[in-house]
Amino acid sequence: MYRNASVAGLRGAILLAAGAFLLGGLVLYYTHIPRGSDGFSEGTASLLGVAGLFLAAFGVTNIRSAIITGPDGVTIRTATGRRQRVPWVEVSGFELIPAGRYSPRYGPRVMAVAVIRETGARGTAGPGGHGRHGGRPPLYCPGSSFWSPSPGAHRMIDDLQADRRTWLTQEGTMPTVPGG
Repeated sequence: MYRNASVAGLRGAILLAAGAFLLGGLVLYYTHIPRGSDGFSEGTASLLGVAGLFLAAFGVTNIRSAIITGPDGVTIRTATGRRQRVPWVEVSGFELIPAGRYSPRYGPRVMAVAVIRETGARGTAGPGGHGRHGGRPPLYCPGSSFWSPSPGAHRMIDDLQADRRTWLTQEGTMPTVPGG
């Protein structure tokens, strides 16, 4: 499993803390404030509690987001808990890309390790084929993002490429594409 634990952990912890704060406020409201004495509606308090639950759950899934490799391919587990599976034969490589270019949720300087997928009739896009050659958009998750290019990001890419070569060599389907 590959993830930048410091970034994913920090984001997740902030979301978890915000959710816990709202849930704590809800508990205090219902246990310490007499009904109707404060002018604050119970419906509003309940909505804040639901928001707290949502933030806490999103914080946990953000912490768990990662790129997972296995014998059948790569699984990208996103911050929403969604999993997208890509077979090894469709993976042309891994790259460090500017995350903000593909998603407005990320700042302009945030970089992400992305799974680059094969495209076209024969899968000829090769590494870096996304966008520039009509390829499918790259896949990444908050767990694979970095505040800026760093040795840790490049190490993650190298380790993912090594896993890819290992699994494809075991299957006997190693591509002949340069850099693959």
